[in-house]
Amino acid sequence: MKISASELAILLGGSVEGDGAIIVDRPARIEEATPGTLSFLANPKYEEFAYQSEASILLVDRVFKPSRPIKATLVRVDNVYAAMAFLAERFEVSTTHQVSISSNAVVDSTAMIGKDVTIADFVVIGPDCVIGDGAVLHPFVYIGAKSTIGRLTTLHAGVKVHHNSLIGHGVTIQANSVIGSDGFGYVKADGVFKKSNNWVM
Repeated sequence: MKISASELAILLGGSVEGDGAIIVDRPARIEEATPGTLSFLANPKYEEFAYQSEASILLVDRVFKPSRPIKATLVRVDNVYAAMAFLAERFEVSTTHQVSISSNAVVDSTAMIGKDVTIADFVVIGPDCVIGDGAVLHPFVYIGAKSTIGRLTTLHAGVKVHHNSLIGHGVTIQANSVIGSDGFGYVKADGVFKKSNNWVM
């Protein structure tokens, strides 16, 4: 998975200090980090490594105050451990799935497919859909017309996304879930019960 500091900040609800355009493609321990890696500082006893680290991006909490200059771009977040756990899953998905579009998938010619997207066997993507960079669509996923799947989002096997649905960035949807289906609510109008989703309430 390749991601910039600015994209990380958006994904994690954080803020950037430094070069927002810098790219990382793998995580690393702070004491072992090299250029192109993402690392983190959550425990104060490892602070000294932050000043020596070669990491390109360093996740830190919002109240961290460095006592000396740090070469890495900082991404400040509310909870460093939670942010790294979230990202670890995304990096694992990106390294265990070969980026490709299966010849057994059906992708409408009007769909817009981002970079580094994995589309597995028997996925169906309808007209005018947008699939964000780094998304992973497992076998038998169905994406209805004019739907958008955000960057770094993973849809597990059998997920159904109905037309005109919008799924954000960094989302994981478990197998066989259905997004955007009709609800069960009804309203009474002119003496007749009609589905509430047909009305603007």
